[in-house]
Amino acid sequence: MKSSFLHTLAVLLIGLFWVSQLQAQATLSVQGTILQGGTLAAIDNGQYDITFRLYTTDAGGTAIWTEVQSVPIVGGVYSVLLGDVNPLNVPFDQPYYLGLTIPGGPEHTPRAKLTAAPYALSLLGQDNKFPSTGNVGIGTTAPTTGLDANSSISTATVTTSAATYTVAAADHVVFLDLAGAQAVTLPSAVTFPRREIVLINKTSTAKTVSTYVDLAGAAATAIPANGMIELRSNGTEWRLATTFAPTATAAKAFVQCYPVVSTIPFGTNFTILYTETSDAQNCFANNTFTAPRTGIYHCSGWSYVNTTYGTGTDIVDYTIRSGGTAGDNLPRISKRNYALFGKDLWINFSFSLAMTAGQTLTLIFQATGSTNNTSPPTQLGGAQAIDSGVMTITEN
Repeated sequence: MKSSFLHTLAVLLIGLFWVSQLQAQATLSVQGTILQGGTLAAIDNGQYDITFRLYTTDAGGTAIWTEVQSVPIVGGVYSVLLGDVNPLNVPFDQPYYLGLTIPGGPEHTPRAKLTAAPYALSLLGQDNKFPSTGNVGIGTTAPTTGLDANSSISTATVTTSAATYTVAAADHVVFLDLAGAQAVTLPSAVTFPRREIVLINKTSTAKTVSTYVDLAGAAATAIPANGMIELRSNGTEWRLATTFAPTATAAKAFVQCYPVVSTIPFGTNFTILYTETSDAQNCFANNTFTAPRTGIYHCSGWSYVNTTYGTGTDIVDYTIRSGGTAGDNLPRISKRNYALFGKDLWINFSFSLAMTAGQTLTLIFQATGSTNNTSPPTQLGGAQAIDSGVMTITEN
């Protein structure tokens, strides 16, 4: 008899539906009244195994969650906390409908639509907004800021190899992956106040972006090679929040070469001719060193000079000067040689020079001589020759 009786039940749900977050377990509190069909009298008091199901439609479809509970009913009234038996692991991001079945009978119709308690609206607001005052915590019950996320945060990320790219409304991190030039267009700073955008250049080619204001307050468009910029909208313009550009790790400039045997007339300035033997950065050509970047460069070496001139008290004065756009024709070493003590000698030189990128350095050799230190150099009637030596240029 009990089985046929339950087949005739009608169900009326009243009261409130409430979703609470108790630790990690979501529960749904449901109260209602079950009456007999026809007479609408309360069903007999007792313990009933009731099946509860949640659907996304008000009729038909497949249940997205199911739970069976043994529920006490007194005077037709019941109260149950759904989720106590089977975790209520649905997102509650759309309307849901509750179905209820008592053993021996069909699922009641119509299904009851879940509604929010009035106080829950202060949290949910409209369009996923949170108008309530106070801090919001994710993964924490004691948030200390407006949004306190005690967990990792996933944001919209896109990688593009297009020559031009316009940042979309949902983009947060944009990886630029084209080997050549790329131009990025930012969305309106007025439309997206307080928004942050991170642009990461994955290549060794600098990229450009529609103008932003850098940390010095000047207009800028650059995204550094193998670097990144983070921009923030203040509601009027995009401003640079932070940037990163890797420190250059290029090899130090290093040149070693030997002078070419050269015959040099007295009294002339002569650029010493060199044959390059090693050049770390291909910065030496035509007897000229060109600074690959701004820095301090050290030049050192020696030359062996063989002189043909008179005897006795004849004198030769030798000078090595630094030439080129960075050298200023400054004397770096001067030395006097007397024929009385021999005609051949070594001349050593060593000096440091501050150079900007693109400046040049040459070595200039000059010799003047005299008989008894009184006659013009031409009276010696000879010359001097640089027979051997070495020059090394390194970057400090």
